[in-house]
Amino acid sequence: MLRQSEARDRPALIELFASPEVGTHIGGAQPRDELERTVPEVPGRRPGFFVVELDGATIGMITFDRRVADAPGPVRPDAGEAWLGYLFLPEAWGRGYAAEACEAALSWFADALPGEPVVLCTQAANDRAMRLAAKLGFTEVERFEAFGAEQWFGERVWSAAPTRSRAAVSDIPEVLFVCVHNAGRSQMAAALLQHHGMGRIAVRSAGSEPAEEVNPAAAAALAEWGLDITAEVPSKLTTEDVEASDVVITMGCGDTCPVFPGKRYLDWQLDDPAGQGIDAVRPIRDDIDRRVRGLVAELLD
Repeated sequence: MLRQSEARDRPALIELFASPEVGTHIGGAQPRDELERTVPEVPGRRPGFFVVELDGATIGMITFDRRVADAPGPVRPDAGEAWLGYLFLPEAWGRGYAAEACEAALSWFADALPGEPVVLCTQAANDRAMRLAAKLGFTEVERFEAFGAEQWFGERVWSAAPTRSRAAVSDIPEVLFVCVHNAGRSQMAAALLQHHGMGRIAVRSAGSEPAEEVNPAAAAALAEWGLDITAEVPSKLTTEDVEASDVVITMGCGDTCPVFPGKRYLDWQLDDPAGQGIDAVRPIRDDIDRRVRGLVAELLD
């Protein structure tokens, strides 16, 4: 999940810049005692700064900064392009989180500033970063020496690498979760898929007999993981909802959906959280989360 930074992110962001492993690729780690003195209470509170969160823990950051005129790798004579930067804690490396988070951030940028180029710079010897640059659609502009190593400078042009914005791209998979009251299981599933999909899957939920509000125990269970569904309003299932979706998932509650050719229909047999306390809802939440993670891996493979 991408979000604005908060005070609780400060320890993880200090760890990022103090980490010797991370420092290997950015010119060296910074002294921890200096970071403790200089990093503000709420770091990174500015436009274009995103914290990357996974299961309630901060695992990295993504930034967009305007490139100054004397920076290497000219794309425009007067510079001004957005410079994509990212850092992730070592324990998050090699799991695809950077690609998903950067793609979601680039989609946000494309919606905010359509057509604006984005540039990226990384050490040429950093194989993992070079693979990510290629996966994100960046093409080489030039290479140069800096910080004692060869640096790779690339540009992403939207006409060549279109954004995966939901409004602009038709190949984003659409998933619909259905349960009778659209108050518990389907709401938890939708929130978890939005979280793990990081903007790369369109998500909706509905029910044939929607309740007046979200199940409080379901909301409390997700709040333990930093996800807030208290503002969600259960909605009525429509034929249009089903027709617009690629995957339709019922939650073991007996609700039925119109059948259209080309759609994939699944039924997840889940216990009903209605009338249950949070101790009983946590295992349901965990079961849904396991299934959602599997669905994300399948849809984005």
